[in-house]
Amino acid sequence: MTDKEQSPLERAARAAIEAETNMRGIDLGSPLWGREIARAVLMAVRSPSEKMVEAGKEQTDFAADAWAVMIDAALGE
Repeated sequence: MTDKEQSPLERAARAAIEAETNMRGIDLGSPLWGREIARAVLMAVRSPSEKMVEAGKEQTDFAADAWAVMIDAALGE
């Protein structure tokens, strides 16, 4: 399955697991650990799915509102 075929939630989960694997030996309570996991997840969901794009198109107010709607759509996939 390619990245495009995976839901954003699946891409985020895989990215978090990969980042965690690469962070072996770093204290789980370290700010570095959390930041690197968050970075990996954000990079994984940076490209929206078709469902997210459609949800964003329906939102006409502000970009921030559209992004929140798109993330909600990703969480529902």
